[in-house]
Amino acid sequence: MVGDPDGIGARYNVKGYPWINFYKDGKAIQWKGRRYVPKLISFMHQRITQSFKLITDVNEATTLVVGGVEDVDVIMVAYFEEGSESFDVLAEMSDDYYKIKFVRVSDPEVAKAFGMSKKGVAIVRPAIPEVVTYLPGKVTKEAMISFFEDHGTPLIIDYNEDTAMLVFDNKQEWHITLFFPDVKTH
Repeated sequence: MVGDPDGIGARYNVKGYPWINFYKDGKAIQWKGRRYVPKLISFMHQRITQSFKLITDVNEATTLVVGGVEDVDVIMVAYFEEGSESFDVLAEMSDDYYKIKFVRVSDPEVAKAFGMSKKGVAIVRPAIPEVVTYLPGKVTKEAMISFFEDHGTPLIIDYNEDTAMLVFDNKQEWHITLFFPDVKTH
């Protein structure tokens, strides 16, 4: 990169400017969104305090699923007995996928609030909460990477500055775009 005599760009895998990385425990998490301060602050707060949140309350789970308090498009729910090794695998990965809200539950009633009928790992989207996509097979890092690539991309409901980065910066090979008139203006 021009003006980078120390090779900082190569060392941190910077491919262009502006580039924002957040570091936690020496690990970089790249921000891929519009440079909007409230969203950046929310992102940093979530990464620092709640990258893999334990949910024990049915009301909190319901609020998250219906798109209540937090700005969440994709929720990864891990439902296992407390102390399961699967939680450890997922906790290690939770900072790598900041567009996915990682939650863990052990209570069957809380799991039911997320739409889960069996133990395992599932993706739930507040935009379509009736669709719960389960991870097939065992929880391994490799299986989770593949699962997140296939099912962890947020649904793009509104095309705008924030979502454009998701559309064009993801590993998705195929996109389907439907344009509908805004009901409010017609």
